[in-house]
Order: sequence, then C-alpha cells, then structure tokens
Amino acid sequence: MKRDVGLTILFLFLTVFLTSHSRAQDTSRIPSYYSNVDFLLSTPGAAGSAIGGYVNPAVYGVVPGPELQLYWSDERAKLNSWKNWGLFTGLPHLGFGLVHRELHEPGTGEKPKDFGVTDYRIALAHGDRSMSFGFGYGWSKGYPENHPRDDILQVGTIQRPSRYASIGIAGAFAMGSSDRKGFLDVALRPFGDPAVTLFGDAEWGKKDRVKDVRWGTGAAVELFPGVRLAGKYFDTEEFTLGLSFDFGKLQLSSAPHYDKKQELGYTAYGVRLGYPRENIFDRYFKKDKRYLSVGLKGKIAYRKYRYFDNETSTLSDILFALEQTIEDSRMAGVALNLSGMNISRVMAWEIREKLKKVREAGKGVVVYIDQGEMAEYHLASVADRIVMDPQGMLFLPGYVAGRTYLRGTLDKLGLGVDEWRLFKYKSAFEGLSREGMSDADREQRQALIDDFYATVRNDVCASRQVSPDQFDSWINEKTIIPADSALVHGLVDTLGRWEDVRSVITSFEGAAKALVGRKQIAAREFPSQMWGERSKIAIVYGLGTCAMDEGIKARRLEKIFQRLSREDGIKAIVFRVDSPGGDALASDVVAEALRKCAEEKPVIVSQGNVAGSGGYYISMYGDTIVAAPGTVTGSIGVMGGWIWNKGLGSKLGLSSDHAQVGDHADLFFGIRLPFLGIQVPDRNLTDEERGRVEEAMRAHYHQFVDKVAWSRELTEAQVDSIGQGRVWSGIDGKENGLVDVIGGLDTAIALARQAAGIGPEAEVDIVEMPEKGLFKLDFLKLEMPAFNMGEEREWLYLKLLSEHLGEPLPMIPPDMYPE
Repeated sequence: MKRDVGLTILFLFLTVFLTSHSRAQDTSRIPSYYSNVDFLLSTPGAAGSAIGGYVNPAVYGVVPGPELQLYWSDERAKLNSWKNWGLFTGLPHLGFGLVHRELHEPGTGEKPKDFGVTDYRIALAHGDRSMSFGFGYGWSKGYPENHPRDDILQVGTIQRPSRYASIGIAGAFAMGSSDRKGFLDVALRPFGDPAVTLFGDAEWGKKDRVKDVRWGTGAAVELFPGVRLAGKYFDTEEFTLGLSFDFGKLQLSSAPHYDKKQELGYTAYGVRLGYPRENIFDRYFKKDKRYLSVGLKGKIAYRKYRYFDNETSTLSDILFALEQTIEDSRMAGVALNLSGMNISRVMAWEIREKLKKVREAGKGVVVYIDQGEMAEYHLASVADRIVMDPQGMLFLPGYVAGRTYLRGTLDKLGLGVDEWRLFKYKSAFEGLSREGMSDADREQRQALIDDFYATVRNDVCASRQVSPDQFDSWINEKTIIPADSALVHGLVDTLGRWEDVRSVITSFEGAAKALVGRKQIAAREFPSQMWGERSKIAIVYGLGTCAMDEGIKARRLEKIFQRLSREDGIKAIVFRVDSPGGDALASDVVAEALRKCAEEKPVIVSQGNVAGSGGYYISMYGDTIVAAPGTVTGSIGVMGGWIWNKGLGSKLGLSSDHAQVGDHADLFFGIRLPFLGIQVPDRNLTDEERGRVEEAMRAHYHQFVDKVAWSRELTEAQVDSIGQGRVWSGIDGKENGLVDVIGGLDTAIALARQAAGIGPEAEVDIVEMPEKGLFKLDFLKLEMPAFNMGEEREWLYLKLLSEHLGEPLPMIPPDMYPE
C-alpha cells in the first residue's frame, strides 16, 4: 500500500513537471480538451464514463461495465446539423473514442475553406475504485498541412481516496514535436454520494502562462434517481446547462451551450447504451412489482467451488440476497423453493431470522415445500403463505440425541479399550469404552435437545399462531403428516406445485408480481456509483476438526489471521467457527493467531452448528461471540483413551516384534492394520505411564480454563463450574457467559460494522476466505458414496484418535460434528 502511494505521488509529480512551462503561448499540435470534448457535462473524473476516458485514460480503470456513448452538437439549434460529433466506447480497463469536427480555415477568396478533422484515441487502464492508471495513444485524420496534428501518447491517473473526493490528472505528449498538454480535474461530493457533485478542471499547454490556463467549474445535482442537472462555467465567460435521464441501460442527455453574451451557441445531445443504472422508473414506477425467487435445491454450505458446483448455495449469499431485497424498493417479497434442500438445523434458523426481517420491512414471504423434517418446516413456518405439494409429506418426530457404542464390537475384535475420564461430562470416548450412555452424557444431551425443541416450538407457534399444546400434538400425535392433513391442521396454507406459487402471490398481494432471480436485485443489477475503495470485512471460516493440515487447517488459518492483521483495507473480521475440536496444538495455534489479530482490529466470532471443545478454544479470544440458539458450544475440557491389541493380531494372523532402547519406547509400537494404515499398540499403559498422562490432561484442562477465564472475564471457579467437558446450547451459553449475543452470521457482520465504525449507509465489501477452490470434480471419483469413509464422521473421529493416541484432545463426540 505504501509503495502504491509513493508511485502515485511520483507519477503525479512527473506528469505536472513534464507538462508545465512558463513561456508565451503558440499554436498547439494537440487539440484542446475544451473545444474537442465539449459534450461532457461535468469533468472526466466526475463522470467516470467512456467519454472521460478520451481525455484521461485512467478513467477506464473505474468504469464499472461496458458502455457506448454517442454525442453530437447542433449549430444554432439546428437539429439536423451533424458537423460535430463523438463516439466513445469503454470496457473496464479498455476504451476507444473518436471526435469529428468541421472546422473553418480562411481561404484565398471571400468564402472560408471548410475541412473535417477526426481525432482517435485508444487506451488501457489498470486499477480499482480508489486508484487507477492509464495509458493511451491518439492520432488524427483530415487536418490540412498548415494546421498539423501530431500522434500523441497519453498518461493519466484517477485518485479517489474516499467517497467524498476524486482527483484526476493527465498528460498528452506529441510524438512529432515537443508539444504537450496537462489536464487536472477535481470533484467533491459533500454528502459522499451522487446527490451533489462539485467539480472543476483545468488544461494547460507547454508554453502557457498561468493566465493562459483554460479552466471550468460547476456542479451536478441528482434530482431523482437517474435524473441529473449539471451546469458548468468557463474562463471564457461561457456556460452550459445539461439535463440527463437514465432509463436503465439507456441514457439521453441535452446540454445547451451559451456564449459570454448569454446567447445560445449550440446544444450538445447524447445517447448512452451500456451497463444499467438506477433510474426514476425503476425506483418509483416499478415499486413493489417483483418477488425474489430463491431456489435452494442442493446443499446449503459455507463455501462453494467456482465451477461445476451449481447444486450448492452458500449461506452468506442467501443472507446477502435477502438483505438486498429489503433495500430494493422494486421487491415486494421473496418466494423460496425448499424442494431438494439439504440444510443444517442452525443454518435453517439463520435464514429464518433473516426472513423475519424481510417481513418486518413490509415485504411478503411465500415458501414452497414438498418434503421436510424439523429443520425444513421450522424454516418454512416463517412465511406469510406456505405452499405444500399435494403429494408431499412432513416428518416431524421431534429430536433425538444418541450414538452407536462399539465396546462389544471391539471386545469381539480383540481390541482393549481404556477410557481416561477425568472430567464429568467429557464423553467423547464413551462410544468406544461403554455399551450405553453415562448419566452425565444423558443429562447434557437431554438439555440440548430440550432447547432445540423449545426454539422450534416457540418460533412455529408465533408464526403460525398456534398454541404450544397444538404444536406438541403435531409432533406426538401426527408425526408423519401428508399434505392434505397438513392443510387441515393448519401447518400449511394451500396445496400446489412450485408453478402455482405465482397465483398464490397474486392472491396474497392482490396483484400479479414478476418472479426474478438474484442477479436482478438492484444491488447486483446496478453497479455502484460511489467513489473510493469500500471498507472491507473479512469472513474467515474455521470448518471441520482442529488439525494442522486437515479440517480447519491451522497452519493456513494462522497465516490468514497474520495477513489480515496487517491489511489496512480490512476493517474488521468475522470468524465463523463450525468445529468439534480435535488436536490441542492446532487449536492453540489458531487461538493465538486470533488473539494477536484482535489486538489490531475488531474480531467477531460467529459460532455455527458446533463450536465445542477445541471449537470453543479457537473462538474464545473474539471481542464478541455470537451463537445461534441451537449451536452446540462450550465443552471446556479434554478427553483421552487407549486402544491396544488384545487378541486382534492373532485373529487376523498378524504379529509384531521389536528391539528397543528406552523403558517406554515400545509404548506406541504394535501391529499395523493393512489397507487402513492404522497402527495398534501391543500393550496398555502401566500405572506409572497412566499417572503421567492424567497429570498432562489435568494441566491441559487448567490451561484451557485459565484462558477462557481471561478471555471471557470470568473467574477460574466460574469456568470450572460450566466446564468439566459440558456442552451447552447457544441459549444456555448466553446465560452462563460463554456467549455474548444470540444470532447468526448476519448478526456478526452487523456487529463487525459497528465495531469498525462503519456507518449504516456506507457500502462494504465482504471478503470470504479461505477460498474453496476452482473446480468441483466429484464426478471423477470412482468410489461409491456409501464407501467414501473420508466423509464419515465416525471414521474421521477414529482417524483422529489413532493419529493422536495417548494425547489429551479437546473434542466432542462424533455425532455432534458439524452436519
């Protein structure tokens, strides 16, 4: 960033130096900006359009989309006069323009001699919303020998340090002579938006004195969206007034030009085609004419591949689309198609909360559902109208929490199991060491699903206006509910297919509405007209088991947090955690990186489905921790255990032998299972060895408790009372101090904006990392999904245990892993 600023200052200095001189004026071989591009209603930098790039090539670096502009001027209000005209086209970073003018030259007789000159420009630019550089080449055709024009090289820069100011400077250098011209334009927006723009520009030649510098100044006012009035006064005492109208991709403009006697000299007309701009017709005449259509078929995930991943929708994109729908006056509501949706409990709640805000904004919500369980119906219940497929079915059994216990299987296989259970609720090893649920595990699981159930019941009762007893009857007496029964008992409002949703919306709204996709939301359809680089908020995802090079990939996350702490453009960070824990080292590496990053800028933690044990460890240093009601959080503690060869080798015909140096060198040695790559120790720990392990586990626990106490401003006794490996719902976590705010990703982003001091009206760029990747190539895999053990939670759990056998692990049971 500092190097870029230095290069910019040097570029500006060289341009000014090379284009300035203080000698008497003579005839220029480079056409003047003021006579050649008098179609422009403001200044090149203020306009930021293709015509501006004709003067300053850097403008093409800030043009947000393709456009074509045609301008012409009449002669004394003669509309059929086409003696002076210009054609300009621009793409982001590339542009071309030409200007044709009919000029007069005194002849040998009484009648002046007419000739036409066409000036051409082509340019390239590089930059972004805040800074751009450009280079161009120009040539001319049609000039007489006694009025020559040189081919020229152009250089220019546009600097927009904030949404309030734009500065442009450019130089044109003749290739056939020493002639050169400099150009400067400055524009200010007092309110930080296009409502009012004040501007001024100046042009000087190589031999111009200060008094010879040409200049102009003026202002532009956006009377209504897409309706702009502009006026400009020149050093020659001439002035122009212009009015332009945007019609989406079309713009029409007219600008009468008056001489110093205030008499009309000519009128410039313009037609623009290109990227759409917000306009009065969309804002007012299309108000409440549309419904956003959102199809959620496939997996709802955090990240998706850039290509070949059409069946995935990301949570952030759905939430952003709903927020943008609230802000778009053309949108009357949202229609969601839940058919084929694969979503987790917590993500369904987050989208539901956003849909509540859509309704609170006075917009309608219509949801189509064909098949659904608790999470899907919970989401659908927020709607004004629920449309259910006539052949659809709801499965509403409530919630169950349990797991498969492998102790009997391991005994039969010949594997010995020893659980190191030092903390009451730390039950992750129970699935291997027991044949049933411990009382402590049953207690915490029952509390979790009680909260899950209460959240859904409260939300559904409020939205559907039914009593808790009636909701309970749906669960306990109906459970499997076909469409006709769902209609009779008030779970849905009407029966129909997705194509019937239009008529349902018409009936609900009292008028037909057009269904449009996400690309037609105003924030996505109309490129921003704001200046300057937008503030950025980074969303960093910590997903999966805590491991150095898998799952959350701790090494990579550490580097990301280190980089973000140094990036000036990143104003705040949201760390989305969905992890059951795992390796203590990986957890600590990420936690420390987060702590150091939080010393430099605001860090808000958003906990997803699971942020337990190591998942809570990597969360604890956030300035604010946000969790959903159904988040599984807490589980402060570590677990451990030992599995050894207690006859497995003899059953499989495997044996091992060894030589050793060191009394305990054989502790981890044993048979290696073919194909699985898992080594099974030949013996259990001795009493002495187990004592050392327990000592290490207690040390890890006390360190965990101490860090949570420091980060959450609690005493160690308070943390221990809610620790001991106990998992909590987000609701209980809020009550006991492990969580600050109940909310989702949307809430965390709002808190990050607030913490960074970003105003509610300011535009913000969201940067998500790490990247998922370019291609989804699952179709190239040969294994059947049922045998893809890499995706099975139980297999990931066993793999993690085998890799860290004998180590204290901050992790929760595999059935609580992120869904």
